Amino acid sequence: MVIFLDTNIPVYLIGDDEVIKSQVRHTLKQQIEKHATFVTNVEVLQEILHIYSSRLRKSGNASWLAKCEEAFLQVRTLCTELWPITHDDALNALAWIKQNFHSSSRDALHLATMRFHGIDTILSGDRHFDGIEGINRINPLAEPPPQVAERPARYGRGKTGPSRRAK
Repeated sequence: MVIFLDTNIPVYLIGDDEVIKSQVRHTLKQQIEKHATFVTNVEVLQEILHIYSSRLRKSGNASWLAKCEEAFLQVRTLCTELWPITHDDALNALAWIKQNFHSSSRDALHLATMRFHGIDTILSGDRHFDGIEGINRINPLAEPPPQVAERPARYGRGKTGPSRRAK
């Protein structure tokens, strides 16, 4: 199976939230075990560049450039192909937006690229892809990662015993 990798996946992988990182890593591992390959388009790189250059402008902190490079490396490491955005892709994205005016231009470009290449599955935390005919979204945030899901509750009412709060 070939899966389109959305921008939020490499961004999650280099982010500070360890739970989200773990969820994404777990989902990637599951898909790789199923022999999936990942592809994306250059718009993903543009989005990453936009995210981190905006943070640089706002903060003046050059460490955001290193984060951008990390995210680019994640894309390069995970994806077997990086597709261009063609004029036809842009026209197809525009046609999609005309009928679905709540869609973002970036999501529309991803959708146009996916359809051109015959890809029907996207790995994304973005719910905007839900309900699009012919598109299956794998949500890496749908389930807690194993280490979080299996961690027993320490306090509270439930199977682990009574609450430790005074009554």
